[in-house]
Amino acid sequence: MEIRGKVALVTGAGAGIGRESARRLAREGARVVAVDRDATAAAATCRLIEGEGGDATAVTADVTREHDLHAMFNAAVRAFGGLDILHGNAGSTTGLPPWPETPVSGWERTLAVDLWAVIRGAQLAIPLLREHGGGVIVNTASSAGLNGLASDPVYAAAKGGVVLFTRSLASLKEEAGVTVCCICPGAVDTDLVRQAADPEIRALAGRFPMLSPEEVAATVVTLIRDDNAAGKALRVGAGIEPYFV
Repeated sequence: MEIRGKVALVTGAGAGIGRESARRLAREGARVVAVDRDATAAAATCRLIEGEGGDATAVTADVTREHDLHAMFNAAVRAFGGLDILHGNAGSTTGLPPWPETPVSGWERTLAVDLWAVIRGAQLAIPLLREHGGGVIVNTASSAGLNGLASDPVYAAAKGGVVLFTRSLASLKEEAGVTVCCICPGAVDTDLVRQAADPEIRALAGRFPMLSPEEVAATVVTLIRDDNAAGKALRVGAGIEPYFV
């Protein structure tokens, strides 16, 4: 899909991958709806985009809340007339204490943000994309969803669910003109990693080369433009060429 002139909504746009994805999409000519549960962070992303000559609006929303999901899509319609691109990016790790001592409230939140919100977000977005003649959904999964993660198995399970959800929607390309795909990054240099409660996740910052959020954002743009990406998961790692898995 050509990005220029399209309307793109990015969740988790207040920092990290989401912020850089929103900025990159704006540079490519999209009008951007920057969604984050932190209103200050969402507004800051919009200011960056506008300072670079782009067009953006900020929306405060918790993607685990039904009302907020409806509100963010309604905001896209009000501000820009519809929706063409959804980057379902908001994510959360489980934190401490580690599994199996993790309280139910801890891992329920991880499943809600990382999997439920992706599924429900896509379900609400697809009618809007159809109205615009089709569109693209790119969800942020993780290499943990392909290989597992001993220190946070619930996070890995949620991201693995995103991969299989994506593969299951491949037929939407033919049925509705909607491409659903996902990215599976390795460790990314974000606050989510550097400030994680789990010391094993924080250690990734010093033990392995990490991707920059800008590099991940570039792969999001690549997938949006790829007419053959429906149902596919793109593995992205530091120092390697991205490849479908």
